[in-house]
Amino acid sequence: MLIEKHSEKDNFDDGDILLSILKDADNIGAMSILMYASKYDYNNSDYFSNVLKGLVEGDIPFCKKQKGLIRTEKGREIMDQKINFIRSFIQQLEDEIKGSLLQLEELIR
Repeated sequence: MLIEKHSEKDNFDDGDILLSILKDADNIGAMSILMYASKYDYNNSDYFSNVLKGLVEGDIPFCKKQKGLIRTEKGREIMDQKINFIRSFIQQLEDEIKGSLLQLEELIR
């Protein structure tokens, strides 16, 4: 019964902690970076820029919206950790892209 109800967004019983945990897990998600990475053509020269843009413009706002649906304190903590992890990934990806552009500029000179 819990498994059947955990994806129902409209029907919610605040008194059922197990259902709250399952709903939170469903809302947190864990695969967003991989989903954005597989969304774009890896052979495209703008691949990494597209992934970066997708994460910044799509995933971070989505996570913030989903956080509002989280019912448990631990679920909100986990979502905050996920947002921080994605931000860290974004920063590293930006650094990699900038580094690659600098190397390219040096080769052109």
